[in-house]
Amino acid sequence: GFAAAFTLHFFGRICGVIEIYLAARFLGHPFSLVDSYLLASLTVIVNMIFVFVPGAMGVMEGAFAGIFVLLKLDPAVGTSIQIVRRARMLFWTALGFVFISRMRKKEPLKTENDARNV
Repeated sequence: GFAAAFTLHFFGRICGVIEIYLAARFLGHPFSLVDSYLLASLTVIVNMIFVFVPGAMGVMEGAFAGIFVLLKLDPAVGTSIQIVRRARMLFWTALGFVFISRMRKKEPLKTENDARNV
């Protein structure tokens, strides 16, 4: 029920924080977990504001660059972090399409009306 959904949602948010933390570390600009948490929170806010942009293409990259400028950090790092996150999203989406394409199609169940029409 609600508790399970809340727990899974919370776990997903924590994974987002860890993802930003690891991406920044991987790019050679380590942040604290608190900084990563703040960036992940801003991601949610930007997504709510720009909900009308399909896939938020370009929005998140620009938002991270802008946030990094405000924090007096290199905006290229912010954009790079968001590109790493976008690549992760595309990877899992592509993998999902592969699994879906390999699923066997089942024949639809025949109803009584279908049996009479044969």
